[in-house]
Amino acid sequence: MKEWIEEMNLNAWPALQTVLYDGWVLRFAEGYSKRSNSVTPLYPSRMEDIAAKIDECESMYQRNNLPPVFKITPFETSELDMALHERGYQSVDITLVLTRDLTENTIRDRWLGETLRKHVTIESRVSHSWLQQLCQFNSLKQEYMDTAYRMLTASPLQQGFFTLYDGEEPAACGFCVLQAGHAGIYDIVTDPRRRRRGYAEELIQRMLIWAQSNGVSHAYLLVVEDNLAARKLYEKLNFSELYKYWYRVKSSN
Repeated sequence: MKEWIEEMNLNAWPALQTVLYDGWVLRFAEGYSKRSNSVTPLYPSRMEDIAAKIDECESMYQRNNLPPVFKITPFETSELDMALHERGYQSVDITLVLTRDLTENTIRDRWLGETLRKHVTIESRVSHSWLQQLCQFNSLKQEYMDTAYRMLTASPLQQGFFTLYDGEEPAACGFCVLQAGHAGIYDIVTDPRRRRRGYAEELIQRMLIWAQSNGVSHAYLLVVEDNLAARKLYEKLNFSELYKYWYRVKSSN
């Protein structure tokens, strides 16, 4: 189950280029996000010399003017994590992968009847206006907008790009990706002026209703471990931890 979720996570958040290397997935996207510019060890290695394998990965990222970043998952032994530590790589961004079941028959009626009042739009493909809104809410650098647009439009998976409104003004946005009976929820972000008003909760509820109406039986999302406010919200929405991962990045010292 963990490996399957990790595969879907790689598919849902695509890179511009991908290289497969002895069970590792090397992803490149012009520096936009660690997820799309890092090495993910997904399957067991056949090579015995892990140092040589790390050297090759470092060389490939350096040739592409990117810092080498390694994603440490539960599917890789501690050997890689220790080898990177010895090379001066620091552990950052411990992230929890949370899941929940969506087979409850009454989920739509319960949420629509009790809590959902805001207007929500759903776009089947990413638009420049939706992406601009995400950048504004999330303080994303404008230089990455074109990269993000190319990444998201290249996906062959079913997508839903959601915007929740407060009156006529966008209040929160995020997107959902469907694959093999699972819904991946990404980039939930609220207008900084409207936080702590329940908009993110209602937006996720709308996403889960949409996913269930499209035949999805499970949902997953990612949250940085020290984001306690988000974790509290996801727990309220019945998400629970399946596994965690983190990144290893080279120390600047």
